[in-house]
Amino acid sequence: MAENGRTVTAELQLHQRLARKGQDYYEQAKELAGVAVNKKAFGDDRRQMRSLETLAFRARSPVDVFAFIKSQTGKEGKKEGWRYNDFGRRLLTHLEELKGEATELVQQVYGNTQDAGRLLEVHLELVRLYIRHLVSQYLYDRPQEETTP
Repeated sequence: MAENGRTVTAELQLHQRLARKGQDYYEQAKELAGVAVNKKAFGDDRRQMRSLETLAFRARSPVDVFAFIKSQTGKEGKKEGWRYNDFGRRLLTHLEELKGEATELVQQVYGNTQDAGRLLEVHLELVRLYIRHLVSQYLYDRPQEETTP
């Protein structure tokens, strides 16, 4: 029973720490969302950002998200899109760097980083958290469609 109690306490502690990270990501996402809102990137076409969000929440691993970003950044089209102001590369670099934060969280909460599965889970959760804030900020900032009465 003590082992199960420790696990529940650790999971609660992890969720609390993730919530604090969410506060940081809320602020951090504003700059990149500002890049995405530009007409040369995505402007008011929210499909790319929604696709990123959907993929992040369906992904089994952070590398699934990374592959999507690389694929989209490598495409050429009418708009600069993912390439505008180095948006795709900057996002990818930031999400990859979250692995260090995941390692730190796992160490703080569980006392070691030997469990690769747990480390992967926490990294993916941080990626999702950041993307959630990025997309919501983008949707908030993007040009609104004109409505006629």
